[in-house]
Order: sequence, then structure tokens, then C-alpha cells
Amino acid sequence: MAAWKLILFQSHLLRHRRPELLDSHGQKVLDIDATMLVSFANKKEGASVGFNRKYKRHPCFQLSGCLMGKVFIDGKLFASPINPKEFFQKAVKWAIALGYRVQIVRADVAYLSSENMRFLLKRFLGYVLGAPARFTVVKEGILLFKQRARANHYSIIGIGKGVSAMDLGHVELQKGLFTRLVLLRKIYRRKSKRTGRWRVTTRFYAIATNLSLSVNKLCAFYHKRQTIESAFKELKYHYYIERLPVSHLKGNELFIICKILAMTLVKIFHFELLPKSLHSMMRTTLPRSVFQRGLKVENPLKVQVRSNTKYTWLLRRLIPKVLSMKQVANL
Repeated sequence: MAAWKLILFQSHLLRHRRPELLDSHGQKVLDIDATMLVSFANKKEGASVGFNRKYKRHPCFQLSGCLMGKVFIDGKLFASPINPKEFFQKAVKWAIALGYRVQIVRADVAYLSSENMRFLLKRFLGYVLGAPARFTVVKEGILLFKQRARANHYSIIGIGKGVSAMDLGHVELQKGLFTRLVLLRKIYRRKSKRTGRWRVTTRFYAIATNLSLSVNKLCAFYHKRQTIESAFKELKYHYYIERLPVSHLKGNELFIICKILAMTLVKIFHFELLPKSLHSMMRTTLPRSVFQRGLKVENPLKVQVRSNTKYTWLLRRLIPKVLSMKQVANL
């Protein structure tokens, strides 16, 4: 209940104070993804050892997050190994219930299923989802892509260095379920330091969508999903969410929600008081790069701005703003 109240407070704050933080290039895009959390302390409820190959000897959790624009709007801590696909429909329902105007849902291959797609279509939402190769239509598309690639067919479009795509059009993903499918091929070329030979690896993946974007724009839109990966890294390395304080799963989830709220408050501070060039600075970078170098603290009641520093002009404008906001809050 406490975590839900914090999420409600954050939604009210964002929608009435800084709604531009929820925009992704003018669109209301909901990104859903999961990341692995490592618990370096034993006896944590829900943690499992050996679930993640990277951390074989440490207990791990799964954190599912929902990102809109530049901020997390929700998060759920799961005991591992639980399939994060089960969180997908609840995440969309909660985002709509919180008052966010979701237009497009974007996620990777772990969340594509016939149930999830029918759920999105029933609510008239756009979607851009990664499609795994287990679907028969994707396997057939890969064979068709290889045949046309040998013949240099015009339907294969170059997207970038080593990346090409082919629009398969509207296909039947499963019985009675139709979607637009775009197939991508990415070629990796790496040179071995030991032998000096080039190693070529080819990877195929597909994008399922109901949007009418061109192939180039659709691929660029899908790969902007990396913003949620960057946000997860910011939570881990700047807010230290892996230092779980209690042994109970719900208590640790409340701890993570508090960190998400703190991250949102920092983003609001950036947008209201800092110039646009400093909006991308993270929580630990801003005090180290700006405040420690630009401020001189003689005692707790006396703070002076250093002269002839890179951010002298910024701090001289920032301090009066903060003081005026403090006076308004006291009223």
C-alpha cells in the first residue's frame, strides 16, 4: 500500500508539474523491460542462486520497470526465476489507471505473445514488439530474406552499417492474429587478436507492429528502447538499488520505489533549475562536477561561489532560484 501511494504521488507530480518528462519526441510511449538485480547479501526472500550465468554464485532478483519519456512510472520486484512476461498486462493497466495517456507500448522479444497482442489490440493501443524466431512466420521470413539477399532484391533496404531490413507486410503470426512484421539482419565483423582473421556473425530478428511507419523510422523507433536500459543502469550505479536493506521481498520493493521517486525528483530539479545542456547529468555527476568545484563552504551557514570556474555563472543564478522556491514553500 505504501509503494502504491508513492507511485500515485509521483504520477500526480509529473502530470501537473512536469508533463514534458513523459514525452518521447512528442509521443506517449510506454517502455516495459526487466533487468537482473544481484543481492550480495544472503538470506533475502525470493532470491535464487544460479539463475543468472553472469553471477553464478550470487542470489538474484528480477526488476520489471515501466518507463515513459525520461522517468520510471512504476516498478515491480520479482523473485527469480519468474517470467517477466506475466507483468506486461498489469504494467499497461496500472499505467492507464495512474492517469498516463499511453499511446504506444514498446518492448523486446520476451513480451511478445498472442495474449499480450490481443490485450493491446482490445485497448486500441499501438505496439512495437520484438518477435522471436520461434514463430513459424519468422522462420519462413528468414529463409525468404536469404533467398532475396542472394539475388540483391529491391525489397531489402539498408538501414546502417551491416544492418538491412525487409518488410514482410501483414502476416498471420498465429491463427486469427495478424500483424505487420519487419525482419532485420545484422552482420557483426570482428578481428581475432590471436589469429588476425575476421570472424563474421549474422543475426536475424523481427519487429511486430501495427504502426504505419516506414521501415527506416520503425527500426529507429524500436532501437530507442535502449533508453530504458540506460535508465536501469542509472538506477543501479547512481541510486544503488542493489543494496537491498531488508530480507522481505515487499520491503525491498518499497525501497526501490523510493529510489525511483528520488530519481524523478532529480529529473524535475534538472528541468526547472538547470540549463538544457546539463539535463543529462546524473545524480552523482552533478554534485561532483558542478557543486564541489564551484562552491566554497566555510561553515554550514556560509556558502560562497568560487570565481573564474566553468559553472560560476550557473551557480550565481541557481542559488537565488533555490532561495525563492524555499520562501514560497514556507508560505
